[in-house]
Amino acid sequence: MRSDDTTPARFVSSHTRSRTFEQRFWEKVDRRTDGECWEWLASKNDGYGHLRVDRQHMEKAHRISYRLNVGPIPPGMAVMHRCDNPACVNPRHLELGTLAENNHDRNAKGRQAKGARLSEVKRGELHGAAVLTECDVLAIRARHDVGARNRDLAAEYGVEQSTISAVVRRRSWKHLP
Repeated sequence: MRSDDTTPARFVSSHTRSRTFEQRFWEKVDRRTDGECWEWLASKNDGYGHLRVDRQHMEKAHRISYRLNVGPIPPGMAVMHRCDNPACVNPRHLELGTLAENNHDRNAKGRQAKGARLSEVKRGELHGAAVLTECDVLAIRARHDVGARNRDLAAEYGVEQSTISAVVRRRSWKHLP
């Protein structure tokens, strides 16, 4: 134990080991009323919460929540969000579905990856990952045309320089003039 440390190392490690997996899970959740989303507060990837199950395996938090509160997930089944919030682990917002149903739900909501048909994709501000608004894009293009630098625009709008470059070169937001 260091002289400035007031907690013995053996106490910390034994406390950590004494917590159950379920306790570790719920410590990372902002639990609210039954009707509200319960946000995952820890590690996320593509908006979905993740938790280490053992030394080698990570699992999505909403799947863990479903198993803890509802029961086993049959092989080949997906756990879908009725609330369309990937970070939500409220078991009342989760339901089982086939992979085809999950893919259809994803496509219907415009959250699919590259290769989707344009008629199915939500563009601009309607896209779930949009940070900029249409007004932002038009202003960025106008300011770039009169000499504003990508670096300065990126800092101002809180995005990467590559995002600004894609906007001004019309590789993104192609539907705008």
